[in-house]
This record gives sequence, C-alpha cells and structure tokens, in this order.
Amino acid sequence: MNYPQPKSIARRATSFALRYGLALLSVSAAFALAQTFLYFGLPLPFTAFALSAIASTFWYGGTKPGILAALIAWLVRDYFFEPDVSAESRILYGLAFLVFALVMTLVMRGRNELEARVAERTAELTKTNENLKLEIARHKGTGEALRRSEAYLTEAQRLSHTGTWAFNRTTTLYWSEEGYRLWGLDPLQGVPTREAIWQRIHPDDRGRVYEGVQEAIRQKGDYTVGFRIVLPDGTVKYLQSYSRHLFSERGELVEVLGTHTDVTERKRAENDRRKAEEAIRESEFKLRQIIETVPSLLWSTDPAGEPTHINQRMLDYSGMRFEDFKHGGWEAFLHPDDFSETAKAFYHAIQTGTSYQAVNRFRRADGEFRWYHTRGEPLRDQQGRIIQWYGLSVDIDEAKKADMRAREEHERLRQLESDLAHMNRLSVMGELTASLAHEITQPIASARNNARAALNFLDKRSPDLSEVREALHCVVGDTDRTGDIVDRVRDQIKKAPPRKSRFDLNQAIDEVIVLARSAITENGVLVQTRLTQGLAPVEGDRVQLQQIVLNLILNAVEAMSSIEVGERELLISTEQNQTGDVLVAVRDSGLGIDPEHLERVFEAFYTTKSSGVGMGLSICRSIIDAHGGRLWADVNEPRGAVFQFTLPGAEKKIMNSLQAAHQNGGPHEDTVLDRSHQPAYEGNKRPHRSRREPGQRHWDRQ
Repeated sequence: MNYPQPKSIARRATSFALRYGLALLSVSAAFALAQTFLYFGLPLPFTAFALSAIASTFWYGGTKPGILAALIAWLVRDYFFEPDVSAESRILYGLAFLVFALVMTLVMRGRNELEARVAERTAELTKTNENLKLEIARHKGTGEALRRSEAYLTEAQRLSHTGTWAFNRTTTLYWSEEGYRLWGLDPLQGVPTREAIWQRIHPDDRGRVYEGVQEAIRQKGDYTVGFRIVLPDGTVKYLQSYSRHLFSERGELVEVLGTHTDVTERKRAENDRRKAEEAIRESEFKLRQIIETVPSLLWSTDPAGEPTHINQRMLDYSGMRFEDFKHGGWEAFLHPDDFSETAKAFYHAIQTGTSYQAVNRFRRADGEFRWYHTRGEPLRDQQGRIIQWYGLSVDIDEAKKADMRAREEHERLRQLESDLAHMNRLSVMGELTASLAHEITQPIASARNNARAALNFLDKRSPDLSEVREALHCVVGDTDRTGDIVDRVRDQIKKAPPRKSRFDLNQAIDEVIVLARSAITENGVLVQTRLTQGLAPVEGDRVQLQQIVLNLILNAVEAMSSIEVGERELLISTEQNQTGDVLVAVRDSGLGIDPEHLERVFEAFYTTKSSGVGMGLSICRSIIDAHGGRLWADVNEPRGAVFQFTLPGAEKKIMNSLQAAHQNGGPHEDTVLDRSHQPAYEGNKRPHRSRREPGQRHWDRQ
C-alpha cells in the first residue's frame, strides 16, 4: 500500500487553508468596508462588496470556497446589517447570493474549459515549433553531411587517382577535380570539350578506344577499356576507364557516366614483375642446366626427409625414377652393408638439424657399386626453421680404392717392419747366446749345490729341518732366476703382433740390463743407472721398447770394446720433463760419432761396423716414431756418444686423446666411416718374478 508523503500532505493542507481562508478573508474585507461606510454615514453597499468578495473567492479560490463565501456573506448581511427585514427579503437576498454563486460557478467552468483549450493549443503550437526546429536542424545536418560526403568523395578520388565525368551525345556535362589533374587540364578554362579529351589519348590507342565506345553504344551496354594518354609535357600515363550508357525508352543515348583511374604505377609494376619473372625463369633454366652439368649427384628433401628433387645425372646413374626414390628406392640404391647405418645417421641429422656426411656405396644401373662421399646441409628461414635439405654426392671410388690399396700396402710394410724387428732381435739374441748360456748355467749350478746341501742335511741322524728349508728356498730362487731369463729370451725371439699396454719403463730397462750383463762383463764396461723414482708409466709395446734399449746398450758396449786407454763407462738414465714426456738416455765413453753423420746412422743399410747391415738403428727410430716419440744421437762430453729417445707418458696420451676428441666433437654420429683398418691393441704385460727395484746401481767389470 502506498502512503502519502508528509510533504505532499503539508502542501495539500496549505492549499486547502489558503482557498477556504480566502472565502473568510474576502467576506471579512467586505464587512469591514461596509462598516466603514456606515460609520461615515454613507450609503450602505455591503451587497456590492459581498458580491465582489464572492466573485474574487470564486476566481482565485475555486468553486467550493466561492460557495462558502456566498453563504458567509448571506449570513453576515442578515445578522449585522438588516436583522429586522422580513423573511421574504431574507429569502430573496439568499436567492440572489445563490444565483450569483451559480453564475460564478458557470463562469469558472467556462474559464477552466477555455484555459484547457488554450493550454492544449499552446502545447500543440509548442510541439509544432519544436518539430519545426528539429526539421530545420535536420536539413542543416543533411547539408553538412552532403558537403562532408562530397569532400570524402573528392579525397577518395584523389587517393585512388580516379576521376569522374559525364557526357551526352555532344557535350561534356561534368568533369571532376581529380579528372583535371589526371588529364593535365586547367580547371580555370572550364569543362573540357570532347575534342580536347580525344586529342589527349595516345594516337596508337585512339582508334581502338573509339571502336570500343561505338560497339558499346550499339550493344547498349557498359564499357571498360585501358588506354594511354599523352600530357603536354610528353608524360605518358596508363588509364583504366569504366563507363555506363543511359538510354531513353526509345533507345536513344541520353547520358554516359564514367570514371578514369590512373594505373600507371600498376602497369609499371606489372611490367617490372613480368621482367622479373622472365629473369627468374631464365635464372632457373641456367641453374637447372648448371645442376645437370655438375659432375655429381644432387638431391633435396623436405624437412621430414621426403625427396623433393633428384637431378638427372643421379637418375641416369641409378637407372631409377624420381617416384622410385619417393617410395623406398634408397634401400635399393645403397649397398646392403651401408643402408642401415646410413639411414640411422641421416634421420639423426633430420631430428637434430645438424649437417650430415657419409662415405658409402651407390648401385649403378649396371649393378656395380661405387664409393661416394655425401654431404647434406639444411636450409633455414629467418626464424631458424629448416625448410629444405640439400645434398651432394661426389664419386670417390678411385680415391677410395687407392686408399684401400695404400692401407693394404701400409699393412704389408708394417708386417715387413715387424719381421725385420724380429730378425733383429733374433740376431741380437744370437750374439748373446754364449753370455746367456752363462747367465742360465750359473743359477742352475747354484740350484744344484743348494739341492745337494739339502740332501746332506737330510742324511744326518738328526736332520736340521731349518737348514733344509733354507736350502730349498735357495733352490726355488735359483730356478726363478733361470725362468726369468728364459722368459725374457722367449719374449725377444718369439714372433707376435705389436701389443700396447701401460708398464713401468724403469723395470723394463732393468730386465734388459740383465740380458746384456754377460756382454757388459765380458767387455769390462762399468754400468751406472740413474732411473728416476716415481717415473710415470708409459704406454706402448714392451718387447719393442726393450729391443731398442738392448740395441743401444749392445752398440755402446761394442763401441767401447776397442778402447785401450781410459774407463769404459755406460750410463743409462731416465727422467720426466715438464710436458709429461719420458726421456731415456744411453751414454758411452767410446770413440763417438762424427757430428756430420749423426743423422746418417739412422738411415737403412748405413753402418760403421765391418759386420753390420745397418738396419738396427733404422728399425729403432721407426718403432719410436710409431709410439709418438723421437730418437736422436748426439756427442757425449768429454768423449763418446749419447743416444736419447722420448716417449709420451700414459697420462699425457690420455689427456691428448680427450682434447682431440673434444676439439673434433668426438665420433660424429652422422658420419659413416670405413672402420676396416682401425688397429686394436691388447695389453701384453706379464707378471715378472724379478724382485729388483729401479734405482741407481753400479755394475763393476769382472
């Protein structure tokens, strides 16, 4: 339920009080005026004053307050001014006031109706006035929009280089602002004539344009044509014209509307594009000719490895079609032994985006396989994404076969060198036969004496077992000494392939000195050793390196055998330099070597001995070279010669291998290599029963 607001109630109460208070106030005013007239002895005009009060109340207070004012005025008159009149007079006066009130009621109703009609008409006039204002404003907006539209159209024509025009059969009706600029016409000279326009069309195009226009008129259709115009300064422009022909009901031409668009830049761009396309086609043709002429097999694939191009030389070589390569033809093209590894390397390159290379065999159309070296490189876009793979395969069959023959020849040379080294060892061991027999018989004789002593101890009535045990220990030691000598001799004379291992070079030198001890003693040579303690192990063939040391010792002993005056001294030393290499030096006090012949002594078949063949030192140098070292000779001070050689330490070899692998990126997974000639070495170090430790010692002459 909606309840009236307090403010609304207050306004209604105020209005009610004012309207009905007006009735009381107006009658009171009439009463006061009448009393005033009566006081001054004037005629009593209360009725006139009362009627005026009633009229005022009706006019300003409304009908109900006016009726109230009439009733109050009637009562005031009867009570205050004519109390003694007859009842008939009172009734007449009451009727008069009542009639006046009715008249005023009718007057108020007429006024209200008139005011309503005036207000309605006023509202209609106001609404009409507002509508008129809106219509005027709309017409103003339409005019502005029209002017704005015309400005937009003019700007659009300027931007699009398009002019508009209109003709009838004889006269130019309209020529746009942009049309003047396109045709090089002066707007101040007015609308151009049709003759002036025809004169601007290029002479070579004028006839074609005219025939086209006439045909469009005959066909009663629209017309589109491209042509050239020539400006007064000689500039040539290309225009594209669109025209619409308007005809009357009788079929007569009434008007022609059209546009001219400047397409000069587009025509030039088309000409440039046409020339560029022709140049590209020519370049493609030349490139295709070059590709087909290159004496190699060329191919390309998409990023997934699917073939996109195979050059004709490759198709002719394989006797296959391009479709064959797209449907698994690579397996038939590659040698069966190469296919698996090649496919693995190629798809690894595709997955990682790295370059690809391989050496493999391709089947020729006649079934023969030839060696090829293949390289593949990815083509990337600006974002680094692979968009194509390009490959080149070069025939290396002759070079590959020559390399294989060279490898085989190298193997034969290595075998020959090994045989020569073996023969050299046999020769040396033959020279040492007598001294080796002495070295062997000495521990055997000692073992025999110790065995007899043990038997004697056992024959006693109360055998001394501790003495027997000591004698038997001596027998075991003597037999171990004999076994060591035999093992070393066997190592030197047996024929076995080179085997590399890590070993103690000082210990190996000690073993060699034992083998040469008889020759050293026989020639009265004093041997000194200066073997560095804690020497890094070396990696190589133990037997071959011992052969070198034995050769150098025997050469030094023989060189000093003819010395009559002075000491015969042999110094063997080892040391390790800052680079990690091991240096071995053998110094003697013999006659020495002529400085001019220091290098010649390493030449094959060069010798200063009457009984030598000149192969020992040559073989020694080749062995050292194969181990990554260097062997050279020099003059010893104060006399004699010194032979020195270096060997890389095992740790240094490992570091060098790791660095080389790091620099080269290790074995490339995308490269198919020929592994048929990679050497494999096994360790050949055997347990030694010798209890001697390397160090410095003296062996005197006996």
